[in-house]
Amino acid sequence: MDLDKRKMGLIRHGGHEPTEIQPGCLIGFYFAAHWVPTARNFLSKLIAAYTAINSSSKKFEIIFVSFDRNEDTFEAFSQEMPWLIVPYKNETLRIGLAKKFQISDSFHLVITTPLWKVISQNAIEDVKCKAAQSFDFWESISSNVKSYEESPYCEKGHLMGFIDQTFKKRCAYCKSEIIKGWTCLECKMSTCTICQEFYSNSASDEEFKLQCLHSHQMRHASKMNEYYMSRFLNSKYTCRTCNQLPDGNGLHCFSCIFDMCFVCAKIAYEKKLKKRCEKGHEITWTHELCAKIQEKFGKCEFRCEICGESYMGGGGYACQACEYYVCIPCVRKT
Repeated sequence: MDLDKRKMGLIRHGGHEPTEIQPGCLIGFYFAAHWVPTARNFLSKLIAAYTAINSSSKKFEIIFVSFDRNEDTFEAFSQEMPWLIVPYKNETLRIGLAKKFQISDSFHLVITTPLWKVISQNAIEDVKCKAAQSFDFWESISSNVKSYEESPYCEKGHLMGFIDQTFKKRCAYCKSEIIKGWTCLECKMSTCTICQEFYSNSASDEEFKLQCLHSHQMRHASKMNEYYMSRFLNSKYTCRTCNQLPDGNGLHCFSCIFDMCFVCAKIAYEKKLKKRCEKGHEITWTHELCAKIQEKFGKCEFRCEICGESYMGGGGYACQACEYYVCIPCVRKT
């Protein structure tokens, strides 16, 4: 998507104002159609807010992106709009903008910084409740968004919008109250800026494809010591499968705050234990071992039959039928 507004071919009815976005303006991408009753009813409120916000100086621009079914209804619906408009015939741009902001319905208002970093993924309620005062709220959080190169994406790939403490949300990862963070309207989940940055810098585990004790897919993560220090004021964390302090790199489950070092991950992925239980059953890697034990006995840990050490919250090699368990450090020695 070309971010050069001069090349977008935008139009404005009346021809009295320029068809370029003035530098520094916050931008509202208004996705709507005449056939949507709520969009028709909302238009007068949006025009009033737009006019009031720009009464003293130009600081807010709107770009209308039509979902109308034909050009006649598009012309009729957009005729009274005082802002910029994507020409109906430029279907490529209209579809491109809808895809960029992941618009899934025909009535949406996305607020961004001048560089298209998302401030609010759906600001319709802001305008309905606060009218022109919505701009003060958008402007107050835009400075926080500017420090990010791009608005982040959630686990399912949806574009997230910025939030602050007024939203009264808790981080889906560290469970703390969010002072500054991001939210996904599609998934109804929010994250603090620290956890979201850590997540954005991680990568899907295509090498081992291992899961945590609650069967969530883990991700490759680095600088975990720094994350734990910034989030929990303690740089030390433990690999759940060997009870050792890793070097800051490994696999991490964001939902459970579950960690596994790469040494253990490689063993769990590659090594088939030749040892069998006392009844001759095969012993296999079981990522959800502690979860199964907790479900049955109420205690999220197991004791290794070889070394006698206890391991809490992690996986191990097991014969479920005989309740015979072996830890990864002992497997490493075989």
